[in-house]
Amino acid sequence: MKWLEEISRKIMHYIIVIAITTIMVLNCVFTARVAYDESEKVSYFVQPQSIIFAVVMGIIICSMFCGLKKFSEKTIFVAFTIMYIAIMIYMVLNIKVCIRADAKYVLDAAKQISNGNYASLKKGGYLYIYPNQLGLVSYDRILLKICKNEKIMYIINLFEIILINWFGYRISNLIFKCNVSVNKIVIILEFLFLPQLFFIMFAYGLIPGFCAMIAGFYFVLKFIEHRKISMAIISAVLCVIAAVLKMNFLIGAIAVFIILFLDFMKNKEYRSLALAMVIIMGTLMSGKVIGAIYEFETGVEKNNGIPSTAWIAMGTDLENTEKAPGWYDISNYATYTLDANYDSEKAGEISQKKIKDNLKKSIENPGRTIKFYGKKIVSMWCEPMFQSVWSGPCIDTKDYVQSTILNSLYSGKNVEKVCSIFIKALVLNILIFSCIFRWRSFQYREKSDLLYLFFLGGIIFHIFWEGKSQYTYPYVFVLIPGCAYEFEKILMRFKKCYK
Repeated sequence: MKWLEEISRKIMHYIIVIAITTIMVLNCVFTARVAYDESEKVSYFVQPQSIIFAVVMGIIICSMFCGLKKFSEKTIFVAFTIMYIAIMIYMVLNIKVCIRADAKYVLDAAKQISNGNYASLKKGGYLYIYPNQLGLVSYDRILLKICKNEKIMYIINLFEIILINWFGYRISNLIFKCNVSVNKIVIILEFLFLPQLFFIMFAYGLIPGFCAMIAGFYFVLKFIEHRKISMAIISAVLCVIAAVLKMNFLIGAIAVFIILFLDFMKNKEYRSLALAMVIIMGTLMSGKVIGAIYEFETGVEKNNGIPSTAWIAMGTDLENTEKAPGWYDISNYATYTLDANYDSEKAGEISQKKIKDNLKKSIENPGRTIKFYGKKIVSMWCEPMFQSVWSGPCIDTKDYVQSTILNSLYSGKNVEKVCSIFIKALVLNILIFSCIFRWRSFQYREKSDLLYLFFLGGIIFHIFWEGKSQYTYPYVFVLIPGCAYEFEKILMRFKKCYK
């Protein structure tokens, strides 16, 4: 079976290279921008000058590394953490609670259930339509038990962001065998990745879900290295939690399953096969388990809600271009509530027919199809802010923001534009050097496969699913270790040249 494992990894490698090269090239040419109001409309720009900004950013990163080189990894991490805490305090003091859209519906449902009101679980209620949000409702209920002030969500978000950066750094340490220079560059890049900082104000499942997922990745890699059962148990629990909080992270669980299965084929390690099965079954069954718990607690039968096929029908509809191709347009909600009268099975049948119609139209109109999916990919993968600022206080509710700087940030003015250029340059560096790393670093390719497979899964999944640029941030973030390794190699070459 080892020969099959080797062939599978080679095929996977070339597909990953094609995918990351495509996203890199698109980012070199195009930039997308989401309107800072409730319309969420996406505009597109050709900006080849982004390459110049990327070169400047590369110099800044190298300069920061040289300036911080004499400090330990721990000191650098703690210093950046203190800076993040200071920024969070400033944001929390100057922004009133701004939970809105789905995050608000989830929070309201959590409050209602905790107070014995189960209306959201009954016909027409939010959780009746979106039962997949029960895991996030549970998370909000736990936080509200800790503190009634809703700003606790922002504080926990910061804590989880610090953990994400910590586990990202520890994954780098595992992959590159305690390479101190690479670890320091990873820490610098992680804390420079400002969209993650701005997501502090997003009280939804993205940050806690990604925190659980990246921690799960770390313990999976630890298990593969040390074969300890404790690592297997922790990784399985974390992967399931990630999927419970946001089902998009099922992509991560599938990536883990593939990596563990390849490990089984290569080393005939049955514990890897067992862990792979536990993780994939656990994530797939998690929704039913959460539903059963709520049925027991409330006495209200869990509804199936909008079927997954309705999201695919929406994401592949060539007519769905109001915000951006394949983005949310309420069609799945209308299918379920109006066309199917809250009947999940009927809504599924309607959606399947719609998918077939979408496929037929796509085949009959290849030019239109290429334009649709091209713009969809650009709208999601070439938007440097990843909707991190859009997800906070909205321009339509300016009274939430009391600071001039933050008002300029959250209304898409000068501060936001500077941040956008900064992040675009950073993301380009991450993509370019990650692509180089993937091409030539044979020594570390297998150990980094999990991160790149997660990235690939994100691209494939969101081609067909609902579009949204905020979904893509975790997939880009996990590329940082490979980028850091290439930066370190460049710095070493310069050092040799000037000796």
